[in-house]
Amino acid sequence: MGPKANKNRIQLSELENELEDLAQDIKDTRNIGFSCSENSEKINLFEARLSRFDSTYDKFQGCFKEAKYLAKILEDESISRFYLFRSETRNLYYEALSFGIAGETTAVSQSVIKNSNQLEFEPSIKLPTINLPTFNGQISDWVSFKDTFISLIHNNVNLSEIQKFHYLKSALKGTALQSIAGILTTSDGSEQAWAALVQKYDNKRIHATNYLINIFGFKPIMKFEYQSLENFAERVRQLLEIGILRTLPDSYY
Repeated sequence: MGPKANKNRIQLSELENELEDLAQDIKDTRNIGFSCSENSEKINLFEARLSRFDSTYDKFQGCFKEAKYLAKILEDESISRFYLFRSETRNLYYEALSFGIAGETTAVSQSVIKNSNQLEFEPSIKLPTINLPTFNGQISDWVSFKDTFISLIHNNVNLSEIQKFHYLKSALKGTALQSIAGILTTSDGSEQAWAALVQKYDNKRIHATNYLINIFGFKPIMKFEYQSLENFAERVRQLLEIGILRTLPDSYY
């Protein structure tokens, strides 16, 4: 092992330690948020940690990318462990955010007005701000949007169905928003809207076609360029991650 490889190995070890520290910080924030329902004295501590929570997670993501890059160069077997570690930490991050949403939501008073068969939700104050990604109907953005929305909003038992519907509509743009334009803002409407989006965009064949078009349209790599190889590998990994290459029938190819 040459001097450069030794240097990379040391740097990788340092990044692993930093990843563990950041992940522990995220886990601690999640645990404090979880305990707030039983111990109100921890609410201020939880809010203080949330104020720098996104910054902590961004650092974790940055360290992960650097560690992944070095692990690939060194052909280190720990790369699969890095992906698993990132997945576990990402779940903790979203859980912590959901506790923060729940805390803010308790401060929101609701007035529900019956008007014929339609229910309208009128919050007496503005709904708590939740940083959701937007989705405009671009098929390549669906999986990421769906996972985030389910984690933060759809599965959040502290939000009413009408609140979930308001969050959903605020996150949609373009053709995606048009897809649910005719659905009334009611409790049943929330489920109908989400089901309509899933039916339209959660289609493995459509996703496979999109990814394969990108792969086949990838410019030939004429010389070794790490970024080009990384981009190509990422597209293939996305296909494998959602199970497309394993589930498509032979007749597709």
